Amino acid sequence: MSYNVYEYRRGDGNDGNFVRAHVRLPDGANVYAALEALTLNDYVSGRYTRRFIRANMNVDGEPEYGVHLTVYEGPRRATAFGAAWLTSELRPYATCNPDRFDSLEDILDRGALAHYRKRAGEI
Repeated sequence: MSYNVYEYRRGDGNDGNFVRAHVRLPDGANVYAALEALTLNDYVSGRYTRRFIRANMNVDGEPEYGVHLTVYEGPRRATAFGAAWLTSELRPYATCNPDRFDSLEDILDRGALAHYRKRAGEI
């Protein structure tokens, strides 16, 4: 099986996105669902903020060039000084040995992994 390595970045609409992890995905994996799950994984499962993000995320882009997720307003209608409250992205990483990086299953908690599996089957 061949793999692709992606760089997961997260931030807000003002300060930009910063590298949080490098993840190995098999060819044909749903990159959109992976980005959603990685973003949700950064928040505590079962809490209001995580549920809010799941209900309000907008995902766009092309897997070959990068996929972007945006949540425009936070749970208390907060923004990052008028910009998006939360942004994240998955960018293709330079060609390298994918065995050096963790798989999605190694990174995600149980709730985020369930979200990935459900969304990967939908799209």
